[in-house]
Amino acid sequence: SSGINAEWPLRPGDVLDLHGNQIRELENLGHLSELRVLNLAGNLLTKACNFVGLNSLTELNLRRNKIQYVGELDQLPKLLRLFLSYNDIRSFDSIRCLGSSPSLQELALDGNPFTSESSYKQIIIDQLLQLRQLDHQKVTEDERRMASIVIRKEEERRRESSKVEVLKERRKVAIQNAEKEWEGTVSGGNTYDNGMAFYSEVDGETLRLYGKGALDIIDKNSFTNSSSITQLYFKFIPYDVIVPYFSRLRVRFPSLQGLMFSFASISSLKQLNALSAVRRLDYLNISPEGNPVTNLSLWKYYILY
Repeated sequence: SSGINAEWPLRPGDVLDLHGNQIRELENLGHLSELRVLNLAGNLLTKACNFVGLNSLTELNLRRNKIQYVGELDQLPKLLRLFLSYNDIRSFDSIRCLGSSPSLQELALDGNPFTSESSYKQIIIDQLLQLRQLDHQKVTEDERRMASIVIRKEEERRRESSKVEVLKERRKVAIQNAEKEWEGTVSGGNTYDNGMAFYSEVDGETLRLYGKGALDIIDKNSFTNSSSITQLYFKFIPYDVIVPYFSRLRVRFPSLQGLMFSFASISSLKQLNALSAVRRLDYLNISPEGNPVTNLSLWKYYILY
């Protein structure tokens, strides 16, 4: 039989044993309101649902099926024992309804992929507050307290990880926008106006600035790390836009040793004269990327002179 279609009367207190019958799906069980124990072990079920109406059921055996999802079992008001060992349950989301069960005290999930997760036991104990026994082991008060601590820490870690991912994505998009804005400036196209097009970050002793909007940080009093900065890195900012800031760099960054320019549109030797406003530089790095001046054979000698 590929399905169960139960339409026979049961006496109060009856047990229904249907194990090993190759049953694939369940239907028409709702009228068996007096059924107390149901054994469906060793069948071919992929979902555990359609049990609503079994209001007297205290024990349900679903071992050794192919179950991936459990639903509606929280609607069985007297269910005390549920055996789901050796199925294909892969996460708590697949059995989340059990967390709302008002009565479940004993649960077996051993032999499911989900049980190999490091925090499996803590998740179950934390979410199923009525549970007294898990995988044939008594749940102690110490385990319940520890589960609560572990789950809170895990949630905190996930929140922090999510924040980091959001910040990474925001950084990536802002730098991509800065590049588009720079490309528009170089090609003489329209000014970029589609989201934040600048980003600044401190990397060790280096302050990295992407996009001309990032230059604002040079004059901001809220930037408190200025005394520890030894290097400024400019990318996707036209050099001529940076020049007006040169005279203030030494005051703002007293430990400044070097400047780096990438995609700054430096195209002539004459532009380099403005660097004299930044006194006592130990080094200068002008990347060949986006700076045509580096194609001139004498540009380094010009700076030294």
